[in-house]
Amino acid sequence: TYTFIIRDGITFHNGQSVTAQDAAWSIERCLPPADPDSAPADPEIFPVKALEVVDTVEAVDERTLVITLKEPSNEFLSYLTVAILPRDYTEQDTAPVGTGPFKYVSRQPQVEIVLEKNEEYWGTPAQLDKVVYKVIENSDTMLMSLQSGAIDLCSHLTGTQVSQLPEGFHVEEGTMNLVNALYLNHAVKPLDDIRVRQALCLGVDKQGIIDLAFDGYGKAIGSSVYPAFTKYFDDSLTHYYTRDVEKAKALLAEAGYPDGLTL
Repeated sequence: TYTFIIRDGITFHNGQSVTAQDAAWSIERCLPPADPDSAPADPEIFPVKALEVVDTVEAVDERTLVITLKEPSNEFLSYLTVAILPRDYTEQDTAPVGTGPFKYVSRQPQVEIVLEKNEEYWGTPAQLDKVVYKVIENSDTMLMSLQSGAIDLCSHLTGTQVSQLPEGFHVEEGTMNLVNALYLNHAVKPLDDIRVRQALCLGVDKQGIIDLAFDGYGKAIGSSVYPAFTKYFDDSLTHYYTRDVEKAKALLAEAGYPDGLTL
């Protein structure tokens, strides 16, 4: 059983006080239905499967929330990040509110979203008075907007685009939770033959693809697990298949495809 005490004096962006009843309602709407074949409590919400361990959610009073689990779970707290919303607010679709350091101002579909500083925020005040998220579908247009000063920052530029930026721009490099992989359907020919699958693994030049498609930014890995997931990432799999074209050809010939095959 977990007992949470709601901070005193916190308000939503529309001025309503945040209560334990709001928190309970917000969490309950995300719980998977008890019967897997029944519809979720809120048809507009995709249930959070990890919360199926929750037994009851109770607002004891205005500031006290008690959550009881069906069984111990070491993942529960990490999934308790659902949006806490006012339960009786009916304009969330068009004028969304929350409790964060910025509050919603306006939205133009496929153009921009405007936020402004929440002066009533309970935590560390935001450093900016206003934030505008621009929708720019073309990466070259995004680069030109950055160069001209039309936007202050952007993400996901390619290495080639970064090289076009003049001095004075601060560039941050980091990894992404993105794995590009070729997944093989073992149930259809010729991929139902393990020798064919092994040949593909031996024949693909992973580093060559990274150099050509991603300007060298990337890491060759041997599974679909993102390297930053250090507790689960097994780097030994990276070298499970070392590129060997001749061995790949031999395996294909052994599998009945001496002249190669087309997928």
